[in-house]
Amino acid sequence: MSNKGNKIKIFMMKSHKRGVVLSLLASVLGSDGFFCPNTDSARPRSRVTNAESPSAQTSPAVGILPDQYDLPPAWVEGRDHNLNSIDEYHSLYKESVENPAAFWASIASNFEWRGSPINEATALTYNFDRSKGKIFTEWFKGSTTNLAFNALDRQVALGRGSQVALYSERNGVGESGRHQPDRYTYSELLSEVNKLANALRAQGVSKGDRVGIFMAHVPENCIAMLACARIGAVHSVVFGGFSKEALAGRLVDCGAKVVITQDGVMRGGKLVALKKILDDAVPLIEAQGGSLDASIGQS
Repeated sequence: MSNKGNKIKIFMMKSHKRGVVLSLLASVLGSDGFFCPNTDSARPRSRVTNAESPSAQTSPAVGILPDQYDLPPAWVEGRDHNLNSIDEYHSLYKESVENPAAFWASIASNFEWRGSPINEATALTYNFDRSKGKIFTEWFKGSTTNLAFNALDRQVALGRGSQVALYSERNGVGESGRHQPDRYTYSELLSEVNKLANALRAQGVSKGDRVGIFMAHVPENCIAMLACARIGAVHSVVFGGFSKEALAGRLVDCGAKVVITQDGVMRGGKLVALKKILDDAVPLIEAQGGSLDASIGQS
């Protein structure tokens, strides 16, 4: 795919302090809302020595790690697991090979769907034998789902809205604040995702459009990906350390209609000016047949 002849819009995620993204785009339409995994508000840690570690006898890191290191209690305390033994894994793998329709119908039952009920008959139909007709594969025919809805809205509906969904480790100690939190609850993340999803819609982004994301390792990066999934747009994440040449080539190749970026981010003591890299990439994009339609937001 190519975006030759198409116009690209740039979304700027506004930042306030040390070049780190703080808040989402200002102009938004529509609903407020939900988001993903859980944890308690505090993260007490357990002191575990190499000898006490369950993998101490097999881990190649033993001997390299310090004598003591911090582990969240959830890693060492008893808890539920998706699989409880290697035998259970082998059993599931065998079912996935011998009866893939039943296997994937079971997996799909963990998500919320719209349309036809998911069952063994509809989960997977296929033909890989040319002598029997056309080669084809159909998944979950007659049903649709949205992964952002399952990650966000569904969690809040299950009563997890106030649980912490995402922790953020900022560049330096003490950098969290009202516009730069170090944690988000499900409800807070849903609200942010809805805002950005509606801002993207307001700029003409719809199902099937490609959205470039050129950002650092910040929570807003996750928010941008979920916002794309929410409206059915395809996101293409470009590593924030890439050059203008690498960035331009990837945006043209994926046919990006919109690019979401930030003014900059601190990596240790170094400022990486992401918006400037994108600005410098614009002539290269234009040389390959693309063009800049608008830059939205401010640095």
